[in-house]
This record gives sequence, C-alpha cells and structure tokens, in this order.
Amino acid sequence: ILVGSVLLAAPTAAAPADDLHALFEEYWANEMEENPFGATSSGVEGYDDKVPSVTPEDHERRREEAQAFYERLEAIDRNELDKEDALSADLLEFILKHDLALAEFNGWRIPFLADTGFHTNFGYVVGATSFRTEEDYENYIERLKGLPGFLEQHMENMRQGLADGFTQPKEILPYIMPSFEAQVKDNAAAHPYYKPFVDMPASISSRRQAALRQEARAVLETQVIPAFARLVEFMEDEYMPGARETLGAYELPNGRDYYTALVKYYTTLDTVTPESIHALGLKEVARIRKEMAGVMAKTGFKGDFKDFIEFLRTDEQFYPKTPEELLERAAWVAKD
Repeated sequence: ILVGSVLLAAPTAAAPADDLHALFEEYWANEMEENPFGATSSGVEGYDDKVPSVTPEDHERRREEAQAFYERLEAIDRNELDKEDALSADLLEFILKHDLALAEFNGWRIPFLADTGFHTNFGYVVGATSFRTEEDYENYIERLKGLPGFLEQHMENMRQGLADGFTQPKEILPYIMPSFEAQVKDNAAAHPYYKPFVDMPASISSRRQAALRQEARAVLETQVIPAFARLVEFMEDEYMPGARETLGAYELPNGRDYYTALVKYYTTLDTVTPESIHALGLKEVARIRKEMAGVMAKTGFKGDFKDFIEFLRTDEQFYPKTPEELLERAAWVAKD
C-alpha cells in the first residue's frame, strides 16, 4: 500500500497455526481458572488458595465456553497445519466435542463413583500441593476455608439429582458410605488434610509454624470437619433413602442416550453403539475361551474348564517363591 511516498505492508491475517496456538493458550488458561484443583495438580501457580465453583450456573457457563472454543477450532483450516499441530487440533476437538455432548445430560447431579468423587479428590490435591514457604501454607488454609462451600454446592446438585431421579443406585451406597464417613474425625490433627502441618520447613520460624498449625486445626475443627459431618448426614437422611432402586445407567432419565454418549467417549469411536460393543465383547470372550481350550488340550489337562481354572488358581507352580522371582516375572510380562 503506497501512502504518500511510503510503502506500507498490507495487513495480513494470522496464520492458522498462530490461531491454533492462541486457542490452545486461552483454552488452557480457562481450564486452570475453572478448575483450580487441576491447576495445582498440573503445577500451575496462582490457584493454590482457590476451590472450584460447581453450581448449575457454573456448569452452564463452562458449556458455553466449550462451545465457543469448539467453534473457533472448527474455523481453523487444518489443511494448513503441520502434522503435529493437526494432531493436537484433533485431540482438542475430541475433548470439546465430548464435553459438549455429555454436558447435555447434566452429569454433575451424580458427582461421585463407587471408588472416588468430590468428597475424596481433594486428598490428591493435597498431595500435589507445594509446601515450601509460609505463603504456601497460608494459601492452603484459605483453600480449606473454601471447602465447606464446595461441599454444599455438591449437596445441592445431588438434591437436584434426587428430584430428577438422576442418582447412584441405592444398592451400592452402603459400600460407598465409608469413604464419606472417613472424612469426619474427632481430632483435627488426625485428619488427612492436616498432614502438611506435621513436618514443616525449617525456613519457617517456630513461632510462625505454631500459629499456622493452630489456625489449620481451628479451620478443620470449626469449618471443614463439620461440613463433612453435614455431608454424611445428608447422605444418610436424604440421598440413600431417595436414591433410585434401579441399577445401570440405562435406567436413568434419558439413560439410553446418556449411556450411548459415554460409550462413544470411552471408546473414542463415534460410530459405536452399546449393542455393538457388547457384541464385540461376546465375540472376544468366545475367541479367548477357544484359545484357553486349546491350551488345556496342549497341556493334556484332564478335567473340564471349571477344573482348569481352579488348577490355575491354586497350583503352587504358578506362584513365585521369592519377591525377586515375582518382580522378575512381572517385569517380563510388562515388557511383553
């Protein structure tokens, strides 16, 4: 462009790779902002005093954010990307596509599984938290103060699940309750969340260590542990009596569509159905059973299949005699 006697370069649009990298950075920053627990686990600083907000409005906002990121990603010409960037774009597309698909079912109404959940995940966050400075401990105490609100939001979400018939099966809840009850301690110093205060860095003065320990015990005793006690009471008085009598995800409201969406997510295959995966499973079981029958014949084993399984489980030749033998065999199997 000629302006007077000066030649100016015409403005150019950002290259697809530049747009993609900017999208990656914004998406990651958003993920850290929305999930400060994940930020801590990822070693990202600046979030160690925060807890997530998990109200229905928060989940709806995250769905809208995912939709905006998805639309930006789809607008990028991937034919102009190199192989590595194209693969990264495909992976982000997978994440966003399934985040959006699963968001339609409001799975936040069931925030726990048989072996983990919102009430236990913070233990992993504690293990990932850096405790080197006085500020680290101060941030952690602030995070502890935020836990009761976090638990209360989840209880409200579960109440919505009760109203909608979208709950865990009643049958499994007695086996899960110990994981809730374990969070209630008579002595704050015995609570797992107090563990970072047991051994503190020598760089923190003894007086300051004592003050931080006292504050942590007070927060646990007056805020965190009572909040977990209210959660246990909620589980016993409201959730367990009101939970559904049915079992599989198929039996949830809109359960068939929900289960199908989960199958596509966990298999990473858009074309599969629960029925096709079940058929594949039956086919594989038959194939493996046929191979096992061949092994039985090859070894000359006398007896039926049930007898052969019992033989494999009980004969001493299949058990290591020393720790070294176990490690040697396990290492070979892992490599194989």
